Amino acid sequence: MAGDKKISQIAKQLPLLSDVVVAARDNNGNPINITFTLADILAAVTGSPFKIFPDSDSYEFVSPNAVITDSRLAGKTGYPIYSTQVNSEFRSEDLTYDAVNGRVTIKDFELQEGQHISIYPTVALNESTGNFQAINNKIAALEEDIEGLQSALQSANEEIDQLQIVAAPFSISNGPSAGWVLWGKPANQIPAGWEPVPEMEGRMAIGAIAGHSQFDFGKTGGSTSYQLMLQNLPPIDLALKQANSDSGSGAYDEGNWGGSNRIIKLGGTSAPFSLMNPYRTVHFIRRKAS
Repeated sequence: MAGDKKISQIAKQLPLLSDVVVAARDNNGNPINITFTLADILAAVTGSPFKIFPDSDSYEFVSPNAVITDSRLAGKTGYPIYSTQVNSEFRSEDLTYDAVNGRVTIKDFELQEGQHISIYPTVALNESTGNFQAINNKIAALEEDIEGLQSALQSANEEIDQLQIVAAPFSISNGPSAGWVLWGKPANQIPAGWEPVPEMEGRMAIGAIAGHSQFDFGKTGGSTSYQLMLQNLPPIDLALKQANSDSGSGAYDEGNWGGSNRIIKLGGTSAPFSLMNPYRTVHFIRRKAS
């Protein structure tokens, strides 16, 4: 009686584990579902089962029952039997075990073409309460493993989603990536799949201002040097004193110029001057188009 009660408890737990769907992603990052059937889970818990098909030598239909005779069943009773035809485990009252002849009879059942029976002879469910508890513990541990796997996959999927957001600027689906990065090594050491950005050679980047006359997106400008023009100078007033005699000391007495024009030279060569801030050259690089 205790064995039958324990079998009933296990039978109630096993269907909960059938068709466990685990969310995952394939190599291209597309979402997929991995399904674990009851047969998969029983195999993990009890060991590798063996299958019986309608044309198997071990199978015989003796109306109205299915009879399976196999040497792997010798000396064993109480083992679980699962069928794809009914998509569940058979109830204990439907099974008659013959440990001496290695035979099991399934009451009022005939295996149909295309279906099979899975037998798990490595577990004897009626041997002792200890065995039942061990199986229950394995099932509980398996459930925890599946929950842990689902949680880990969920976390991995969330991290992949975040990485896809971060990598979006470097997409090459429509040509070279619009995202650029600075590369601080020579051009011959640029990593495979990346290339220099020609339009940034000899230029610096400035944040765009929508609608701005100079800094709207995509505009270029600037120069490395500039030649100062007259219109760039501030107004300059020179106060000159009149003189009509030379004292010989390098100064003139106040009075008339004595009829001579005096030219004052301020100097200069009109050489351009640099507008460059202190700098270090690097490469702007982007991902190549695929």
